[in-house]
Amino acid sequence: RGARRFVDFLLYGGWYDYPSVVGNISSNLRMIAYDNGIEDIVTLLSDSIQSNMKVYWVCLLWQGREAAHTVVSTAGQPNVILGKIKMKNLPNIKTYMQSHSQPMMSRELVKQLDGASLSEAEHKLLNDHSVRLWVPIRGLNQSLGLFILSSKYGGESFNDDDLNILEMVGRQASITFQNVQLVHELKQTARENEQYKKEIIRTREEERKRLSRELHDQVIQALVGLNYQLAHLSE
Repeated sequence: RGARRFVDFLLYGGWYDYPSVVGNISSNLRMIAYDNGIEDIVTLLSDSIQSNMKVYWVCLLWQGREAAHTVVSTAGQPNVILGKIKMKNLPNIKTYMQSHSQPMMSRELVKQLDGASLSEAEHKLLNDHSVRLWVPIRGLNQSLGLFILSSKYGGESFNDDDLNILEMVGRQASITFQNVQLVHELKQTARENEQYKKEIIRTREEERKRLSRELHDQVIQALVGLNYQLAHLSE
């Protein structure tokens, strides 16, 4: 095993195992403050997976609760254009991966989607031999992220250990995304509550001023009437 590590280090950039990869990525995730933007997390995760798993490239595609909120980060040098791909362009893949938590080889995903009316982007990715593996990230309220991985350095296939590593990383990433989303939602709720509070204060102040004006007008009218009555009595 020691000889294998040495050869892998020389040829493919270093040996790795479950504890080293999961530990490194977990350490990176712990450094993320929950007030960080989703974009920061997407970039960190794609870079971490690419460097730790020794793959040629990694693309992390994320879609939040709103379809318009799509973030894409690519680490490495893919030979397939990924930067313009949106989750909405992968409807069949998105629907399938939302109900699964395990990494899936691209060839297996093709079998599962056999007979589906694939989009142009889905055809392109699923038929590209450089796309090897898909890993889901589960966010809140049907939001979803997808790791798309190329082959490993040297063309080595992903084995069961690799899949176990990526499944654990996917779970950790899911927890991180969910926590960040929850914090952002709580902050948004707090901002809305503060706005409601200001609106209530403003409404109360306007009502106080209105009542004050009405009382003032009533007092003035009463004084005018009294003055008119006194004038008549003096006659």
